[in-house]
Amino acid sequence: MRKSSIVFLLMVLCLRASHTQAGWIITQLTDNTTDDGDPAISGTNVVWQGWDGSDWEIYSNFAGQISNNNIDDYSPAISGTNVVWQARDGSDYQIQSNFAGQISDDTTTRDRDPAISGTNVVWSARDKSAYEDYEIYSNFAGQLSNNNSIDDYAPSISGTNVVWEGTDHSSGGSYNIFSNFAGQLTHTSTPDRFPTISGTNMAWSSSDGSDYEIYTNFAGFLTNNSINDYRPVVSGTNVIWSFRDENDTELMSNFGGQITNDEIGNYHTAFSLSGMTVVWCASDGFDDEIYMATYIPAFPGWVFMPQDAPDFGYSVNDADLVYFYSFNFVQSLNTDTWQWSLHMPTGWVYVDWPFYFESGTLWFALPPAGGIGVYHFSTYHWEVLPRIIP
Repeated sequence: MRKSSIVFLLMVLCLRASHTQAGWIITQLTDNTTDDGDPAISGTNVVWQGWDGSDWEIYSNFAGQISNNNIDDYSPAISGTNVVWQARDGSDYQIQSNFAGQISDDTTTRDRDPAISGTNVVWSARDKSAYEDYEIYSNFAGQLSNNNSIDDYAPSISGTNVVWEGTDHSSGGSYNIFSNFAGQLTHTSTPDRFPTISGTNMAWSSSDGSDYEIYTNFAGFLTNNSINDYRPVVSGTNVIWSFRDENDTELMSNFGGQITNDEIGNYHTAFSLSGMTVVWCASDGFDDEIYMATYIPAFPGWVFMPQDAPDFGYSVNDADLVYFYSFNFVQSLNTDTWQWSLHMPTGWVYVDWPFYFESGTLWFALPPAGGIGVYHFSTYHWEVLPRIIP
């Protein structure tokens, strides 16, 4: 589906409202005829792997195509604008980056599962000299695990804190959670898998003997049901995970409830979280595309609903804070279906300075660090939600 263009027109109709309704605003980030998958997000920066017709490459919403070669590039991870991924050179996998070139070296093989925080990178790999179990490696502290009878996979990193999943083959393949700061974190007879970390907050999938539930070290169990809850991702105290309903696999959160409910047979196993923004891969009915959703919490205040009219300037009162966000029309001016597009790199922007709309661009001033600056972004349609300062 292609988005139609519209004329950049604006006026503001002011309506009094006691609150805005909380909910998810979803937008489709890719719209092409080839498969896109395995997205990751940091702030509003998103990366993913995309098929270019001959092999997989790494793409982004902030720098376009990041890799361009004749080998497969998979599984990107992002922190800020720093990106790492797993690249197959024809005989082996290595960890590549957009800021330091190749991260892993030739002493290991099958380098996989990269994760990044700042410029700190971790991954799992096997030692070529011994071809023993998978261990966890880093670019800042070398080899982080050394468990001869345990395969260590799927690391997650925050700062220099790293957690991962270990499979103990000596005990019949039991799964537990390990770290580089507190050793083995779980000692259970039932599997603990898919760990994730943000600061010191952690989450993982823990089996209760009949199915998997989501467990955290800061709020205990987040789920207690009869279905499998898998692969949590944590950002602060916000957590998302996948679960299987009667049709397919959907996404759930601990802060905004259920995220997806498309019932078209998607299996949401590749997804990422930053703050209250989620990205994932799903089919549009023809091929796999990348989607993004941001949760908008309810709050009291004035609501300004946009309509179509000539260019319009508006200055908020000194006592107001303003939420800026933009909408793209999906089909035409006569549809109530919207897609959300956030163009500010800092996410939500709170402003009490004048702004104006000119030639398809919303301009406004706000006080950043060091003084007053002018920012702008192009948009099809926008809404202003001033909020009274308590």
